[in-house]
Amino acid sequence: MKHHNPDITAYRRKKLRNLLIPTVIWCIIIAAFELTVFYDYTYDNLGIVTAIGLWILLSLIVPIRLGLIKYLFDASWEGTVARIEDHKRWAPNYGAGKWWYELEMYCQKPDGRMINKTITCVSKNAAIQKNTINPQMYHVGDRVVYLRGTYVPFIVHREGEVPPAVCVLCGKDNPAGSDTCLSCHAELLKSEEQIT
Repeated sequence: MKHHNPDITAYRRKKLRNLLIPTVIWCIIIAAFELTVFYDYTYDNLGIVTAIGLWILLSLIVPIRLGLIKYLFDASWEGTVARIEDHKRWAPNYGAGKWWYELEMYCQKPDGRMINKTITCVSKNAAIQKNTINPQMYHVGDRVVYLRGTYVPFIVHREGEVPPAVCVLCGKDNPAGSDTCLSCHAELLKSEEQIT
């Protein structure tokens, strides 16, 4: 199965750029603040170890909050869906709050190890370009492949039927046999049924 296409490569580059630029700007700001004000104060009053430790901690706030660390350690994998759980969560939003969902998928890799993939199901939003994930989109027994840095796993094979063409970039479940995503217009991966 072909696991790469130009749209996925461009998406990964854009995502990495969007994570790196704010991180570099933040690190420059923290370095300027540390070198001009804060480092001398902490060095004189708390010692060099604490001064350097605070510098590192302050520098890591933005990369961790943006998800850069998680993105850098993300890895591609293949497996069979063993269990699916749908969790309803309450997220406070400036006093009003709203319900949102997480789809937790447990997949067994070919070597027998289990892997857990949590997909945040959000409302369609042009700013983040993610679609609401239908909890019934994945079935137990589906063979899926997850590509590093993408949004959702792709269904490679479903027993007895052609699976929906899930867009790994935005999460849209396109009709089976589609070549491009109806939502983000990216080129879709092909299931085993479409290749043969």
